Amino acid sequence: MWSFTTVDSPGYVGGFTSVATDSLCNAHISYWDYSDNDLKYSTNGGGSWASSILDSTGMVGTYTSIAVDSVDCVHISYFYSNYGDLRYATNAGGEWAIHGFDSAASVGWFTSIAVDSNDDVHISHWDESNGDLIYTTNAGGNYLNCTVDSVGNVGLYTSIALDQEDKVHIAYMDLTNGCLKYATNVDGPWTNHTLDDIGCSRDDLGDYTALAVDSHGNSHIAYWDMTNDDLKYATNADGSWETLTLDSPGNVGYWPSIAVDSFDGIHIAYYDSTNGDLKYATNAGGSWMCDALDTAGNVGRFTSIAVDAGNHVHISYYDWTNSDLKYAYNTLAIPEFGMAVVAIIAATVSVFVALNRAHHPGND
Repeated sequence: MWSFTTVDSPGYVGGFTSVATDSLCNAHISYWDYSDNDLKYSTNGGGSWASSILDSTGMVGTYTSIAVDSVDCVHISYFYSNYGDLRYATNAGGEWAIHGFDSAASVGWFTSIAVDSNDDVHISHWDESNGDLIYTTNAGGNYLNCTVDSVGNVGLYTSIALDQEDKVHIAYMDLTNGCLKYATNVDGPWTNHTLDDIGCSRDDLGDYTALAVDSHGNSHIAYWDMTNDDLKYATNADGSWETLTLDSPGNVGYWPSIAVDSFDGIHIAYYDSTNGDLKYATNAGGSWMCDALDTAGNVGRFTSIAVDAGNHVHISYYDWTNSDLKYAYNTLAIPEFGMAVVAIIAATVSVFVALNRAHHPGND
């Protein structure tokens, strides 16, 4: 069902991974080369995996985020550490081009990118200098910055998604109050909502929120509960926000990533710190299930997940043991996966019934 591939290996590669898929179901991954402080990119679009360096100017490539537009061009946002700037790379013009967004402040932390139906770019990121959530877009023609939230120190761990009407949804953390927050412009002006008090700490930087929007415009957020070391999930799919704990034993839920399939099933990849495993949670079979996918060494940091047009699941992540970029792929499409789950449950029930009858023949 699942296949696992080492995509890039020389040196220390695979930090801050982000995966997206194109119309042909090929995978595209952006990530950081820690050895050389470069932004790298890998794809299997040519039939086999090929990796390349996109930006090597100074210390670049952390907090990468990737998106693919309607004509299969790639867009990547990332952080330029030397000057504390947001950067953006794309091959939309036929060749790779790098765009810098110079700022007097230190911006571009925790970038997240999405592309709308017009192939315009939308990026959320954190202004570290002022402690603000920033939104950058070229939807009006030129790139403009908008401060979405500036009350306290807010905007860490941003995750952005667009609905079918190109309205923007952003999940992020309020560090001042230790809260998960959510911002949207669905009704026109930006509105901000506090969803959960998760007790965050400035000492733990990473990608700890992930947001996706389903076909009905509902938001789904996976995040790490730092207080209890749990994987949590928040959604407004039923009209009001509710939160659930999806996985709790041990220290789980680090670096969550979330995607929605064409049936509005939810898929979450995350890291199990206790066991050093890549884990995966989904409700595609009707109820939530959590499983360890890769247990070979210490794997699963910096996860990113995508579901392609054929409803196959793709996950990129970091292999800490071997310092490699790894990739997991579900060879079964979502409907087939759901049927497989049902078959396993049915087989388990049949075995249980048979054993019960063998021990209690008088119950027939």
